[in-house]
Amino acid sequence: MTGLEARVLALCRAEKARGAAWTGPIKEALALAREEMRVLHQAGRSLSACRRYSRAMDSLIRVIYTQALDDIPEARGQVAVLAMGGYGRAQLSP
Repeated sequence: MTGLEARVLALCRAEKARGAAWTGPIKEALALAREEMRVLHQAGRSLSACRRYSRAMDSLIRVIYTQALDDIPEARGQVAVLAMGGYGRAQLSP
């Protein structure tokens, strides 16, 4: 687990513990990743921007998966995340 994943997962769990939607920290992390990508791109570091955004998306997908299994523990070992396509199209492609 990366540092980003650990921080976002801890925030998700804290939100859930206080009765709030655990998706808020994920949305905030996604917004920060998009802003970082924009800044890097404008600075002429487009390849770095794409790499960092892709890693952030991978991390957030792992957080969502982990949090979902926290919500439904009996699903452990019975569900998986599968990739359909890649980062070459749609929203994952800056």
